[in-house]
Amino acid sequence: MQQQTMALQKSIQPPTVHLDANHPGFCDQEYKKRRNHIASLTTKYQGTIASIPLVQYTKQEHAVWSQVVSKLVKKSQDNAYQHHLDGLRRLQPDPGRVPQLRTLSKQIMKTTGFRMAPVAGLVEPKVFLQALGDGVFLSTQYIRHSSQPGFTPEPDIIHEIIGHAPQLINPVIAQITREIGKAAQHCDDKELVQLERLYWFTIEYGLCKENGVVKAYGAGNLSSFNDIQRCLSTKVAHRPFDIRQIIQTPYDPTQPQPVLFVVESFEEALQEIREFLSSLAIFKKPSTSRVRYEAESKARYQNKLRSTAREKKTTKDSPL
Repeated sequence: MQQQTMALQKSIQPPTVHLDANHPGFCDQEYKKRRNHIASLTTKYQGTIASIPLVQYTKQEHAVWSQVVSKLVKKSQDNAYQHHLDGLRRLQPDPGRVPQLRTLSKQIMKTTGFRMAPVAGLVEPKVFLQALGDGVFLSTQYIRHSSQPGFTPEPDIIHEIIGHAPQLINPVIAQITREIGKAAQHCDDKELVQLERLYWFTIEYGLCKENGVVKAYGAGNLSSFNDIQRCLSTKVAHRPFDIRQIIQTPYDPTQPQPVLFVVESFEEALQEIREFLSSLAIFKKPSTSRVRYEAESKARYQNKLRSTAREKKTTKDSPL
């Protein structure tokens, strides 16, 4: 596994970071230089948590982190799904300084078996999703441009730690994330596009009802203090959760989302996702019957729910 990760790392690292013309840091030469430096650190990664490079963040980067996280913590109380709040309490990221990816990865690994691996920037969807199947979350380490702290057109360390880390430390969400990745390892090109959209409109930008109130559970919404309220407002079209519609809905990752899907309950979303994945994966496993595959998936799901229920007892009263 370490050799595969090292090979993957070498294959996806660009020599320099290229920003689109509409990126807020496009004309900022110092920002580009800093991004290239942080990108170069990822080449030291050897496939283990201990080899995740430590980034010496600047005062300005700590200031951006503090500004964004302080707003997100406040807005999350009323707008985020409870699983997200529970995850933040478990992780307890420093609100004043950018945490190290190595530290967070150790915490997550002990709980769900997932680990975070550093990358220089965006990777191809196929590479990203297939890594999830092996319990590896490819993560950036740079921080968004200070001129637009409320939204980032690409994933940054705030998105990874505030948005995704609380998901990965949750056994139920980590399991369904891994299953999406497993399906990506065996699917054809058409199915891969469907999985990309499924991941996007659930793990990245999912909405759900909690006690009859729509809340955000997607990492994209929960890591943007502009989006965390916008996604729940009338500025965004809310559609009922329907995987058939989701897999036919394209998206633009560089823009705030105009359409999002709302599931009646988080558990319902996970079960529907699992049923959809079984329809893809079962045909790639000739030796496994459909009944057995679904039975195994249901058993894993129920075990994760019981594990989460036990863990919530020890974390619900902990300070954020």
